[in-house]
Amino acid sequence: MEKNELQGLKVFVVEDVDLIAQLLRDLVEELGCKVAHVSNVVADAIVFAETGDFDAALLDVEIAGQDVHPVVERLAARDLPFAFVTGRGLARPKTGPYRDRPVLNKPISKPGLEKILLLLARMPRRSPQDLA
Repeated sequence: MEKNELQGLKVFVVEDVDLIAQLLRDLVEELGCKVAHVSNVVADAIVFAETGDFDAALLDVEIAGQDVHPVVERLAARDLPFAFVTGRGLARPKTGPYRDRPVLNKPISKPGLEKILLLLARMPRRSPQDLA
């Protein structure tokens, strides 16, 4: 794996458990990435997903009892890569438009996170002109 591919990658983290959010922040930075923002409520995550400056997102599937789907919709609209983070043992969503997205299972490990971030960094993205 090429860690230099991760240098400077700006990551948006959506996680409501403070300890896990801090672990993600620490590991993301250890891997050479930058944490663009951490959201622990869906409303804040929606705003940042729509307007924030970042390259990829890590999303807990449930934030303070709310489904993260509204955030996913905003990321998809901007064609930004994202992965789900879950402690539910979910391998990946079985149906729907996001069943192909990567999943990072909790407990989070540095090698597992590195693998997910590299997948996100390598995902093809359309240019802004293609999205118009």
